[in-house]
Amino acid sequence: MRKRIFFSGQYRGENGPANVNKNIVAFLPGNIARLKSRNRYLMRLEMICKICWCDVFILSAIGHKQYEIKLARLLKRKIIYIMHGFGVDDSPFFHKMEIRLLPHVDKILCVSSPFCLLAQKRYPQYADKMEVLTNGVAWEKIEGEIIKGGVKRDQNEVILVGGGREIKRNLIVCEAIEQINREREMSLHVSVYGRYSEKDDSPRIKKIPCVTYCGLISHNELLKKYQMSRLFIQNSRIEPFGLAVVEAIIGGCDVLLSKNVGAIDVISSIQPMDIINDFEDIEDIKEKVCYILDHPNNNRIIHGIDREKTSLRKAAERLLEIAERV
Repeated sequence: MRKRIFFSGQYRGENGPANVNKNIVAFLPGNIARLKSRNRYLMRLEMICKICWCDVFILSAIGHKQYEIKLARLLKRKIIYIMHGFGVDDSPFFHKMEIRLLPHVDKILCVSSPFCLLAQKRYPQYADKMEVLTNGVAWEKIEGEIIKGGVKRDQNEVILVGGGREIKRNLIVCEAIEQINREREMSLHVSVYGRYSEKDDSPRIKKIPCVTYCGLISHNELLKKYQMSRLFIQNSRIEPFGLAVVEAIIGGCDVLLSKNVGAIDVISSIQPMDIINDFEDIEDIKEKVCYILDHPNNNRIIHGIDREKTSLRKAAERLLEIAERV
């Protein structure tokens, strides 16, 4: 007899977990219960009813679920938590919720293997509960959103996302590009997209001569910028997955990624010179940037991806397989 499964996760909105949840829900079979209410009070009542009904409670991202977790434990339901990031990187509230949640779940699913390694180091006491459920990718959907052709690519343009957030480590990348320009007499230009804040690295990034701090733009505009850029760099200290990497690759960019970027999981053709081993090592960053400028990697990477293996359908199938054996 198959287990009764309840998938609970916010899938309305545009943040990372919401987009992942929307994709998961789209590929779950109809017999998997999910939240349908939009009213927050009805939603809580619906959640209570479905926790009482289910055998396995899947919680995707933290949210405000303290009492629901207590109910699930009281009723001895199996609990699977899909971890999209560390609570401490969001807010003190989510960090507190994470600390309360983790002891009570039966399985922690990390959205990539690089993130799972970081999670096991951060929470070694729960390492035996952790497993990898790599985010699936809507390859065809993303290709449909990125309209290729008719856009001229600037061979000197480097693109960064995440603004001046410390976790993105964009400041050191901009410093590395500025040094490359001086040392190799090049004219590389860096466009930085993301929210500007006086409280993070934004002011220092903005002062670097080769940089234009562009702030927030719409998602559609950003997809066009990928088509106009030569090189996309994501040097994050922690990047649980990083859909922007996939979008940049499909947009035609060469890419350079920190070893902690989870999207590496879906890029089977990645090579050592495509990866920054130490996100604080400016010499490593400079070496890898110069290498990729001389040895473009987009064609190799995009043709080496197994789209079926990394699809949304495969990710949903694996989630259900884990739920059946938990």
